[in-house]
Amino acid sequence: MKKNAKKICGIVLAVCLIIGFIYVQFDSLISYANVVEANWNIRLPFECEDVYGVDEGPSFHGDGFRYNVLGCDEAVKMSEVEVLPISTMPEGYKYKIKEIVETLKVPQEHLPQDIETFYYENKDGSDELFILIDSDKTKIYVIESFI
Repeated sequence: MKKNAKKICGIVLAVCLIIGFIYVQFDSLISYANVVEANWNIRLPFECEDVYGVDEGPSFHGDGFRYNVLGCDEAVKMSEVEVLPISTMPEGYKYKIKEIVETLKVPQEHLPQDIETFYYENKDGSDELFILIDSDKTKIYVIESFI
C-alpha cells in the first residue's frame, strides 16, 4: 500500500512539473500585442518583444490602468491604424497619460521618450487606448485605461 502511494505521489508530482513547465513556456510566447488585438482589435507588430509591463493588479471587473512597452529590432510600420504627429496630441491626452504613469509608478527608464507619433481610441465612451511610437520606430508604448 505504501509503495502504491509513493508511486501515485511521484506521478502526480511529475504531471504537475510538466504542466508547470508547459505553462511557463507558453506564457513567455504570448506578447502583449496579442492582448491589444483581443481588447482593441488592433494588430501591433508581433515581431516586437515585451520590454516592460505594469498594471494596477487584479480587479473584479478587469478595470484599471495598464502600461506596456514593446521593443522592436527594426523600425515598425503601423498599418492597422492612422498615427498622428505627437505635436497634434491634445493636452487632455497628455494629462491622462501622465496620470496613468504616475499612478503605476513607471520607472524613469521605461517612460515614453523621443515620441514622434501617437494613436488614440476611446471605446464605449470610457475605455481609452494610447499608442505612442518613438522617432526610431523601435519602441511602442501601449497605455490603457479601463473603467
